[in-house]
Amino acid sequence: ILKLIGIDVNSFAVAGAFIIFFLAIEMILGITLYRDDEPETASIVPIAFPLIAGGGTMTSLLSLRAEYHVENIIVAIILNIIFVYIVLKSSA
Repeated sequence: ILKLIGIDVNSFAVAGAFIIFFLAIEMILGITLYRDDEPETASIVPIAFPLIAGGGTMTSLLSLRAEYHVENIIVAIILNIIFVYIVLKSSA
C-alpha cells in the first residue's frame, strides 16, 4: 500500500513517531493539542484498544519488517499477545 501511494517505510516510521510523540506530550503534560470543542456524537471506546492496535502498532510493525525476518516478528507478536492478554485479564 505504501508503494502504491509513493511513501517509503522510513518516512512512514518518522510520521508515526511524530504521532506517538504528540500523544505522549498530551498525556504527560495534560494539554490538548487538537480537540473538537463540541463533538457532534459521543461514543465509548475501551482505552486499551487504541493503545494496543492503534497507529503506533502499525508503524512499529512496518519498521520492524524493514529490519528483521518475518518469523522473528511473528514470534514477537505472539509473545506480545500473550503478555497483553495476561495484563488485561488480571486488571480490574
